[in-house]
Amino acid sequence: MMARFRRDIASSTVMLKDLTPFGARVEGVGPLEIDEMVTISLPGCRPSLAFVAWANAHGAGLEFIEALPADRFDDLVARYGLSGGKEASAAA
Repeated sequence: MMARFRRDIASSTVMLKDLTPFGARVEGVGPLEIDEMVTISLPGCRPSLAFVAWANAHGAGLEFIEALPADRFDDLVARYGLSGGKEASAAA
């Protein structure tokens, strides 16, 4: 899924590679520093503040300041997850 990423005053579109209620892994962000504060806007969500937990030349792991609400996380997984939510539904 694509997401909007903001660092200081620069904003760009990044590829979201992994998502949990507590954080995300993104690619296409350029060099970041650990503990740097950034903003990420997921589809249909208000911008979320996050800290950079780790970073390398290819991407970064972000830790959200506030966890995503369970219903919002479930909706994102159902709409954008690789399985389209089918595996989650079958397991329930």
